[in-house]
Amino acid sequence: MRWAFLIIAVCAVVVLWGVGPEYAVYVAFLVLFANFATVCVQYDDPIRRARRRVADRLSRLKPGGRHADLYQQLQSAAPKPTTDDRRVRYGPMTLLNVATGLAAAGLLVWGILLRVL
Repeated sequence: MRWAFLIIAVCAVVVLWGVGPEYAVYVAFLVLFANFATVCVQYDDPIRRARRRVADRLSRLKPGGRHADLYQQLQSAAPKPTTDDRRVRYGPMTLLNVATGLAAAGLLVWGILLRVL
């Protein structure tokens, strides 16, 4: 959904270019920028969650003793995001992404109507 909103925002800027009031292009570009920023911020969320999960497990283990092999494996292995890590969590960034995506969709429809009529 994030990528669809980003494509819609780009299309809104392109459709509004040279049509209608001049501020419409600026608003569409601002919406595109906000949408792109939220996509960029959320892009690394799954790997960050996986790293936190591994760090949490490492904090419970001691480097020596019975679990030394497991500690070494966790410390040296690259964290792999699970399906739970990839699941979308609805926080402020996700809500801002949805809001800017809906605004971009509205601007796109408005731009199409200005071009057609």
